[in-house]
Amino acid sequence: MFAVKDNNIMANKAVDILNNINISHAKEMPIIQNQDFFANWTPNIKLTNIYGIEIIRITTSVEKEQEGFLSIPAHFVFQCFILKGSAQLEISEHNHFELKSGMHNILYFPKIKAKLKIEKGLHDILLIKLPLVDFKQYLPSDKSIFCEFKEIITQNKASFLSPKNGMISNNILQLIENISHDNFEEELQLLFLKAKVFELLAFQLQSLCTHCPNSNKCNLVIAQKMYAVKDIMTKNLGEYYSLKELAGKVGTNEFTLKKEFKNTFGIPVFEYWHHIKMGKAKELLTQNIMPIAEISAAIGYKNPQHFSTAFKRMFNLTPRAYKQNNI
Repeated sequence: MFAVKDNNIMANKAVDILNNINISHAKEMPIIQNQDFFANWTPNIKLTNIYGIEIIRITTSVEKEQEGFLSIPAHFVFQCFILKGSAQLEISEHNHFELKSGMHNILYFPKIKAKLKIEKGLHDILLIKLPLVDFKQYLPSDKSIFCEFKEIITQNKASFLSPKNGMISNNILQLIENISHDNFEEELQLLFLKAKVFELLAFQLQSLCTHCPNSNKCNLVIAQKMYAVKDIMTKNLGEYYSLKELAGKVGTNEFTLKKEFKNTFGIPVFEYWHHIKMGKAKELLTQNIMPIAEISAAIGYKNPQHFSTAFKRMFNLTPRAYKQNNI
């Protein structure tokens, strides 16, 4: 993870990060050519490289509209997902692209120079850079939209796969969250990550063939709220919030939270919270760095006996027995 917060070093650091992304061996063409482009950014850039695929998650707050020149020194395909904010890319006077919050598309760039415009506000963008050979191998040939895109690639013309941006569905959002937040270090885990990337590509291609903008946009807003509730619970294992309080924190109501959380994660709100509390308890017991009473308090149980009962109900062992078996 790369995080840039100091305004005095922000521009140089952000440029260095982006210019070190493995676009090609042609390092003489930097991606962002002007340092001032990042003068009012606070970018947080996470970069993962897996088998030639680069996953780039950018979250940032832009204090005022920014413009800069973007240089792509090689032929690559980008999966682009705008979770927050918006961006415009101008290839020429009559050739420009725009993506807004909740939208996605697939971009092909030959060796080009383009103007990039980022609007003021919060931005959350996921870019997945695919090698052209891999993308063409997996691109279906049973739809005219795919055949046309292949022809455009052959002609070395910058283009979006679809003239109409797709809307980020719940399935797409769930895969984005998995790809962005899971920690993949071992080789087998990296293989799973690659599989998730191509699963995401399949959903994206399907979405770009069938547009239902209004319903998908609504689904995206709801799904983002459900993931926000999930984050609240994960970060506050020692706390207790009622359904009403959780709903209020993300700007929804109890009925919607109860229904949509189960639709999104396949499990009721408090059952999910109970599972992650018990999972954290197992982790702490294995580490053997805290007494059982402190572990009980850390996951929200004031009474250690109540914690022991709940733990045994889930794992068929008391916390003490589990600890003895795993240290």
